[in-house]
Amino acid sequence: YNTVTGGMEIETADAGDLGDGVVKFRNDGVGEWTMGFDDDDSDKFKIAIGTSLGGANDRLAMSSSGQLDVEIGTSTANFNANSNTTFGTVQVSNDGTGDASIRLGITGDNTVMGIDNSDGDAFKINMGTTLTDGSADFAISPTGNVGIGTSTPGTTLDVAGAANIANEATVGNLISTPSVVDSPTGTISADRRIVILTGTGLVNNITATVNGKEVILIGGGGANIDVGQAPVNLRLAAGQHTLGDGATIHFVYVASLSQWVEISRTN
Repeated sequence: YNTVTGGMEIETADAGDLGDGVVKFRNDGVGEWTMGFDDDDSDKFKIAIGTSLGGANDRLAMSSSGQLDVEIGTSTANFNANSNTTFGTVQVSNDGTGDASIRLGITGDNTVMGIDNSDGDAFKINMGTTLTDGSADFAISPTGNVGIGTSTPGTTLDVAGAANIANEATVGNLISTPSVVDSPTGTISADRRIVILTGTGLVNNITATVNGKEVILIGGGGANIDVGQAPVNLRLAAGQHTLGDGATIHFVYVASLSQWVEISRTN
């Protein structure tokens, strides 16, 4: 060792500078720990149980760029942090342009969660190696909207795809904002549950969607709309129907038929 101001300096002693610079801690000749840099592993700083660094005895390793590895030990968790402060136990930050994230992985599969810096600092959980691998499986926007299957939730809860509810669901103040289609000429979209048709025209198809979705067509604004005019891809209960002001026709999509099936109609 070399004596330096305020402490002690540890150096490798061999001329080729091939050894490890270490400090060893021993308790009555039984328990022993080694701390220092591992010359055989890119000069990583390590703490190991036993008499030397490297291999299965390594418990903590830090690279020269600051990456920290907590190796497998005898505890039930590879990393354990406990705090009694009000500031939390672990903080992950990124002061640059990248994401603040944590990646969990097993062989062949990864899940990453964290703050997506490139998407307005939204919180995301994504099956992949980065937060931008496709559309997020789960996302919370900075405004509090929650998305499942979508990275850009547009409402308080936005589910991209089918949802299954095992028991009853209570929905308060259920309002479906209608879409308005003026003078349709054939196929209309099923993006809203209520579609108000105005002007004159015809509807002989509605875009396919998930099984069980409902659409109610309502005539309004001087409407004179023929629903079911050939060629038609709608299964009507009583033939072609004309939608005037206030008239309705109610459909549900049946995936096994690839068709919208009429439930009811009013004149």
